[in-house]
Amino acid sequence: MAQVNPDDLKLPMAPIVKLMKNAGGDGMNFSNEAKTSIARAAAVFCLHAAESANEFAVKDKRKTITAADIVNAMDSLDVTEFKEEIQATIEEYRAAKSAKKAKK
Repeated sequence: MAQVNPDDLKLPMAPIVKLMKNAGGDGMNFSNEAKTSIARAAAVFCLHAAESANEFAVKDKRKTITAADIVNAMDSLDVTEFKEEIQATIEEYRAAKSAKKAKK
């Protein structure tokens, strides 16, 4: 896998700030340094999760990362507190997709 320079990882700031405000409450303000730090941390986390998920796909001789690879990546990165939420999101996505398909 190609090396990625962390300085090239820039997530859009608006959704990051929205997430921070949702977590911190309406009256909470954040310094620019705090916003930048959280944005960088989120980008690095996404990079590590994608790299780990890719390892599972490669191990199974696939070129496509699946939802199961993401769940397995959470285990391998020892961030199992996200696992249930991710699995619930996957189920919601699949249910919505099935409902949309049934309407056709």
